[in-house]
Amino acid sequence: MNIRSLVTSVLLLALPYRILAQDAGEAIAGVVKEIRIDSIESTIRSLQGFGSRFLLNPNRKDIALFLEDKFSSYGFDNIRIDSFESHIVHASGLDTVVTQYNVVATLPGTGSGDGIIVYGAHYDSYSTDTDPLVSAPGADDNASGTAAVIETARVIKASGMSFSETVEFVLFASEEYMLSAKSGSEYYAEQVVAKGDRIVLMINNDMISYNDGLNTICISDYPECSYATRLATDACMKYTNLRFKLWPSDWPPFADVEPFHKLGAQCVYIEEKYFNPYYHTSNDLTDYIDFGYCCEVARLSCGLLLTQALTSGIEDTKYNPVRAFPNPSRDMFTVQLPDNIKIVRVFIYDISGTLISASTDLETVKVDASGLNPGLYILRTETTGGIYYTKLVKSR
Repeated sequence: MNIRSLVTSVLLLALPYRILAQDAGEAIAGVVKEIRIDSIESTIRSLQGFGSRFLLNPNRKDIALFLEDKFSSYGFDNIRIDSFESHIVHASGLDTVVTQYNVVATLPGTGSGDGIIVYGAHYDSYSTDTDPLVSAPGADDNASGTAAVIETARVIKASGMSFSETVEFVLFASEEYMLSAKSGSEYYAEQVVAKGDRIVLMINNDMISYNDGLNTICISDYPECSYATRLATDACMKYTNLRFKLWPSDWPPFADVEPFHKLGAQCVYIEEKYFNPYYHTSNDLTDYIDFGYCCEVARLSCGLLLTQALTSGIEDTKYNPVRAFPNPSRDMFTVQLPDNIKIVRVFIYDISGTLISASTDLETVKVDASGLNPGLYILRTETTGGIYYTKLVKSR
């Protein structure tokens, strides 16, 4: 029986957290640790070496072929270059149509469903202090995210793992002008709709190598995507030495996340905490980035991907009426449901399966987290509408 089957069986016994902790967690850690700094550095330097990856640069097909070759060298045989026409109308007066190229490496799912996990980054670059056709090195924005996608693809392929859900490693074109033209992520999302596919989770890696020395990463916190946010914060704590900071929950989805959010997919955007001062300039160079930090961020997003792929997380991505907020929290969680669903009993477990507390006959539950160690806890909520599982993350 594979890990996913074990998790399904244990879910039926209402103990999914034991499998995540003991089996999947160990498997994930084993893959994540194979992510290498030198491999990430090599990819970033190679991409910087193109001089510019601006979407109007004549070398854009060459860059796509380079990325295709990277995936192929790691043993992928299901790779495609998706070309599309992008009509660019810019405030500068530019009005033209150019061919752009997404690069997609696929690990087909073994299940019968149509669910797809998208693990992506944009590979184009831009500069404002010089002609972007001449110099837009884009080491941080976004050779760093591109390198994370390629390196994660490498270690997962080398692991020999297979998943019920399809995983697509997607390198998007034309992100930098997506307010003025069709982006690669918009085109990909259009194809999802046309094919009738379903995106289970979208992970976006964008600008993940500028470090202020505090090793802190920012993670999106879209209210509709609390599932994805919880998986990301959990992966950060379990598989990296990074600290994390959540974006304000009222920040709207943007860039390559936005088209997937519009489809109703669970999405998470991962980005450096302190914005690179050389962003969109000819000085966005490897001289000013931290390869070790980028490696840790890649381990975070790889751990997030594998948590979903191996276990479907802990929660079902379908509707869960239980709301715990704030989450993560340092002191107190408030647990609520819609008025037409009543809480019967609530149980809090730690990740080893040890019961921490139990409450009964409460419409609103306050969970005191002040005495808990930082980490992941499981909320089992028995209600008049069913039993639901929710992650609670106690932050530092």
